[in-house]
Amino acid sequence: MTSPGWSARPDLPCGVCLDPSIAAPATAILTRALDLAWADRRWCRLHAPLGDVGNFAEAVFLNTPAEWFFVDHSQVQVATVAHLRSGAPADTAGAVAGRTTARARPERGPHGGDRGTPEPRLTQPPSGPDLTHLLPSAEEDQRRRREVIADLSTRSSSFRRLWAGLRVSHRPRTRYEVRHPDVGHLSLERTVRSLPGGGWQDLIHPGPGTGTGTVDSMVLLDLL
Repeated sequence: MTSPGWSARPDLPCGVCLDPSIAAPATAILTRALDLAWADRRWCRLHAPLGDVGNFAEAVFLNTPAEWFFVDHSQVQVATVAHLRSGAPADTAGAVAGRTTARARPERGPHGGDRGTPEPRLTQPPSGPDLTHLLPSAEEDQRRRREVIADLSTRSSSFRRLWAGLRVSHRPRTRYEVRHPDVGHLSLERTVRSLPGGGWQDLIHPGPGTGTGTVDSMVLLDLL
């Protein structure tokens, strides 16, 4: 069973899990504009309460259920803006603020390294085929990112505020806590890795020391 609106392209429905193991992460491929190019079933069912997730940034800032779904909605908004800003052309980086602000020194992440420093680029998603052919050209991705930034700047005051002030470009790992109406509260981690084609691999998985309840709930997503 697939849900409409999960992919930026109608010919790319939710796919099978690349890794069928119980502890496999929910996996998606996002463009630099944060359009959803591909997602496995677990990722789709995890985010089903958000409604249309054709573009992850638009879902985070514009979809009303996001305020309830994300336990720390503001933290997810910050991470989303940081990913959109990563590698953004200078003309869009200062467009909302109307000026170019000084770039802040990157934060130290909880897992070592600077949050502003991307993790090593992958040649392909682990435990599965190379899906980078699903990504648009660099020119198309830049055009689309400008479009998403302009749309969010017009429609979301929260986005305007964060885009004008937030200068950290990439947060490779963050906590990801959600309320899911079918499987309950999930305390997860989100790892976002840069792909050779210019997009992101989005991995959502139980963090270290997570109880069996969260792992079991992730498995239940496959049955929805």
